[in-house]
Amino acid sequence: MSGTENAQEKIGKRAWEREAILLLIREYNRLGHGPGYRLLFQQERPDAVLEEKGGARRKLGVEITHLFASQQEAMDVFNKRIPEPRQEGVTIDHLLKELNHLIRKKVGKRSAYSMSYPIALLIRNASPVFGMSDFLPRLTEVDLPAGVFTHIWFLSRDGSPEWKLAELL
Repeated sequence: MSGTENAQEKIGKRAWEREAILLLIREYNRLGHGPGYRLLFQQERPDAVLEEKGGARRKLGVEITHLFASQQEAMDVFNKRIPEPRQEGVTIDHLLKELNHLIRKKVGKRSAYSMSYPIALLIRNASPVFGMSDFLPRLTEVDLPAGVFTHIWFLSRDGSPEWKLAELL
């Protein structure tokens, strides 16, 4: 991969992270959880830093990951092509395994951070194959690490263009 392609990939990744964090903030604030948040800045580790609205102005780091049904689906979505609705072999079981894999990877990254503020994890289900209603009944199958992240949020669509937010931890 050339330097230009690598730079474009980083810009694309950063834009996806920004979109995800803004969706989180919108949904979190809309649902009326606590004082609400605003985006303070994006960076490499963690991916974003939020600040509480109001008096306390406490910071919260957010590590962001995107869930896809397959590598091909991720490439299609990032390149703005419409992925096939169902790819052979892609089941909710497959996606749950991938979700647990992503969480384990983020737990490993988190151990390298030494921040003065807490860190949360945002998982954005970017796959159009399965939605929120597919995941909610199966949350007991998600390996949620205790004591690593202050929150684990799951952001997904569910058969409509609207995003829904669930707090897993």
